[in-house]
Amino acid sequence: MVCYVDLALEVRVGRRRTIVIPKVVAEALGIDEGSRLLLEVRGDSIVLKPVRDAI
Repeated sequence: MVCYVDLALEVRVGRRRTIVIPKVVAEALGIDEGSRLLLEVRGDSIVLKPVRDAI
């Protein structure tokens, strides 16, 4: 599944430094509970990318 979304949303960091991925973003990218994400640090930014299972 290829999905390109141009969207910027503000989220808050909670206890234990957790963030909640907004439903609209999770649905657009096919992220469910238990999904794996790749976290990249680029300069002063954080990028999260879904890790797709090899088929």
